[in-house]
Amino acid sequence: MRFKIASTFFLLLFNAQLLPAQLKPAEGFFTSEANTVTLGDDIIVSIKKYNPTAEELKKAQTPPTPGALNYLQITPAASNITLTGKAFESDLYCIDKNGNQKWKTLLGYSKRSAASVIASFNGFIYAGEAVKDDDKIMIQKIDTAGKIIWSTPLDSLQNVNSICIDDNKLNALVSFESSPKAYGKKDTSYRPYPIYFFLQLDLETGKMIKKQYQLMGNYLSKLYYSNPKVNSSYSYFLNNRDSAVFLNVDKQDGATVISQAKDTAASIVALIGGKQSYHYLTLRNHPKDKEKYQLVSGFYATEKTYVTDMPAKYNPMFGRFFLYKNDNDSVLTAIQSLTSIELVYTDTDGKANTYKTVTNIMAPLLTMGVQQDKVYLVYLDGRKQLGKPGTIKINYY
Repeated sequence: MRFKIASTFFLLLFNAQLLPAQLKPAEGFFTSEANTVTLGDDIIVSIKKYNPTAEELKKAQTPPTPGALNYLQITPAASNITLTGKAFESDLYCIDKNGNQKWKTLLGYSKRSAASVIASFNGFIYAGEAVKDDDKIMIQKIDTAGKIIWSTPLDSLQNVNSICIDDNKLNALVSFESSPKAYGKKDTSYRPYPIYFFLQLDLETGKMIKKQYQLMGNYLSKLYYSNPKVNSSYSYFLNNRDSAVFLNVDKQDGATVISQAKDTAASIVALIGGKQSYHYLTLRNHPKDKEKYQLVSGFYATEKTYVTDMPAKYNPMFGRFFLYKNDNDSVLTAIQSLTSIELVYTDTDGKANTYKTVTNIMAPLLTMGVQQDKVYLVYLDGRKQLGKPGTIKINYY
């Protein structure tokens, strides 16, 4: 009898080890920024997370008075956070249609909360991030199972700012930070700004084809223009709050500037681009002091242009903005307020309609995308209390 019970127990244990592990949502102290691409029925999410010490976890729910806050005591909706040292771990998650984690791949480490840039092409994922202990970046090609196909290290660089696949090549903007002295009336300080290079790598091998210093781009960077994007082999843009600048890597002696200087109440809150057309979502002051969001399309292009009012209410207290440009040049816009999200579809002629209104929002929106004709939104759920972890949540609409 004893042998029979023991044998049964051993058989159950053996069978349990053969069963696949139960899938669960991705959990951690995630930042509130993410980038995504689709891969078949799965969604690939690039996101940063913080790995707290035991002491930080202990003190997380009792903010010091006075004293500096640790990262866990900052509101989960905060973005554009920069920490000393490379305190953020950059991870790539594969999330299935039920919102569960299938696999995870480590991309690198960073002092910035912004998610690592990613791109997809022909069933592979391309990503870039800094490594932990050196002034070095790593650009990687990853397959559908999370396996790294090739990894290209590049020395004396700190950030991978943008990646785009064009003409079977990987194009990227990479940078390191310069810290010249800025002299004030009472003291001197250092005001860092990025120094950019344009990279081009072979998709099959990861070998470098081109590395070019960005003369005009670095002049603008010194003036504190930011948010660079690669959108072809030749051009990229930077933008600040009231203008966008378009540059050509082969024509470093000039630039095309799109400015809203005539409208002092307007500012760019989101900006996307393609090879021939660009769109930006602005906030403008309308007649009768009514503030509205507008989508402006087609500048610096030969295609049809439009300026369209967004059917979404302006909320001065909190806002997150995301644009997604479909292949046919129509645009999806997500505008999040404190408790709701307006999804707006704008066709190629500039006609805008509310696609969906999502209410009772209790978690910050990280990003959005389209998968098989369905809009998906990526949230950071669960971090309603200081010092508590959150999960990546995906809803389809």
